[in-house]
Amino acid sequence: MRRTVVAIEGGLYTRYMMFREYLHEALNEILGEDVAQHVILKVTEDGSGIGGALLAAANSSSGVDNVQLL
Repeated sequence: MRRTVVAIEGGLYTRYMMFREYLHEALNEILGEDVAQHVILKVTEDGSGIGGALLAAANSSSGVDNVQLL
């Protein structure tokens, strides 16, 4: 099964351990433990800029198949 990375930005996730635990529990409930173990929650900076770049790449007419963020 492929790994899925979800970018998270914001103080609620980074500063409050209980919220982080609740989010992981919710993923397990919604997706099931077998699938949820392949979902990676990654804290990121500048989420709006990265999101805009990904949206532009996804809608590009050049047919981008693979996007890497460095």
